[in-house]
Amino acid sequence: PLFSFHGLWIKMLGAAGATVAAGYAATAFTYNRDRFHFNAKQRQHRIHQNQSMKLELWKLFREDVRDLFELTTSNMNTYMVVGSLLVTCIIGFIFVGYQEFPMEPPWLLLIWNNSVFSAITFGILSVWLATHGSSSSNSAATKILTQAVRPPVPGLTEVRNAMRLQEQFEKSG
Repeated sequence: PLFSFHGLWIKMLGAAGATVAAGYAATAFTYNRDRFHFNAKQRQHRIHQNQSMKLELWKLFREDVRDLFELTTSNMNTYMVVGSLLVTCIIGFIFVGYQEFPMEPPWLLLIWNNSVFSAITFGILSVWLATHGSSSSNSAATKILTQAVRPPVPGLTEVRNAMRLQEQFEKSG
């Protein structure tokens, strides 16, 4: 009789041990699955943060390009204003100065006319070149911003690599 009680006791201990082992296995499985999900979220967050930092870096590059070309454009616009004022003043000087300018000696009138018309030519040329420089600066900035300094867009493979699927957990064993 003692032996049968002992056998029953061993069977009960075996069943309890199996239940405890199954509980530990379930806990370990749940813990590992939860850890996998946590790691997957952290990895995805790291990849997204890296992509955000790359975009911010490219935004800085684009802002630098805009600032540099804006400097050139504003200088050209200033030259246009100065050239326009120069031409306006010289034309006004022609209307006022010709009436009061002495006609004798003729060589003095020739030198004065050459100086005035050279100044008008210089003023018109400066306005023309400033207009050309401003439009060239704008078109070069547009070309660089649309072709050379484009922000990186993640491709389909990068998006897929950032994902972690449940089947990857199950494959890991």
